[in-house]
Amino acid sequence: MYWLILVLWVCSHIVDIILVKAMASESRELPIFSDPMPTLLSWPIWLHLLLYSILFLLFIYELNTFVFNVAYSVSTIEPKVIVTLLSMIYFKSPFDLNIALSISFVIICIELIKARFN
Repeated sequence: MYWLILVLWVCSHIVDIILVKAMASESRELPIFSDPMPTLLSWPIWLHLLLYSILFLLFIYELNTFVFNVAYSVSTIEPKVIVTLLSMIYFKSPFDLNIALSISFVIICIELIKARFN
């Protein structure tokens, strides 16, 4: 059950980050100042707020359930690695040796932390 909460956190975080990137790539101006109604009626913004509310509640639960080292490392670093990999596919971001080494180093460190507390 505990790992299911972490998986839900990671998946929600990934969807939220990709949603923010998609919203930011639609237009480069801030529509709030010129015309606030399209911004307030935008479904991605409301979905983003809903996901962040869920993430906040899941993070509180994680910190009460897991050891802080495991909860914080899994819930903050792993989504960033997955988003980096997905951004190369979806947003055509560049990929080089430095990114590959960084991702592999982060994955190894996370797995070492998780193995220590299992």
